[in-house]
Amino acid sequence: MPLRAWAFLLSSNMLAGFSFVVTVYVLRGFSAPAAVFWRLALGAALLAPMTLRRLPHRPISRKDWLRIAAAAVLG
Repeated sequence: MPLRAWAFLLSSNMLAGFSFVVTVYVLRGFSAPAAVFWRLALGAALLAPMTLRRLPHRPISRKDWLRIAAAAVLG
């Protein structure tokens, strides 16, 4: 396995392991709904620019909007 793959594997495991510890500290200062909101808001703010930059520049069809809505509702 390439070194880069090992690095991604190790970093993802570390982030997943630390998330439980961080959650305990976050819930001491925030309510659960507030913590979820801020986690999603920060994630969207960080990932949206990268995602938008990689998307092809074409309009989204009605069928695609329905799929996006279904994924958002059904989770």
